[in-house]
Amino acid sequence: MCPFSHVSKTTVTAEPAIIPESECRLENAEEPFVMTIFGASGDLAKRKLFPALFSLFETGAMPETFRILGTGRSELERASFVESLREFAPGAKRSLWDEFMAKVDYVRVD
Repeated sequence: MCPFSHVSKTTVTAEPAIIPESECRLENAEEPFVMTIFGASGDLAKRKLFPALFSLFETGAMPETFRILGTGRSELERASFVESLREFAPGAKRSLWDEFMAKVDYVRVD
């Protein structure tokens, strides 16, 4: 017998929350911040996280005073880490990508 047989099976539908654009932007952040990404040399970070963060940067949704610290177990120098991300942003303007990557660092952790 299923341990959850007493739970009624109802479908819950909800409208997606409408969040005003002004609340989605970080541009009003007064203090600098550092975002740490654990597993930054992994596939998920390269395919999803960094392109999404770049998109925020590209649209001006990130404050000027941010840094991204990528951590991972891979033995990588910062330059090779940054270069490994480039292929996941093929349509990005080189100058804007370089400006974004200037705010990214990588540290090997175990």
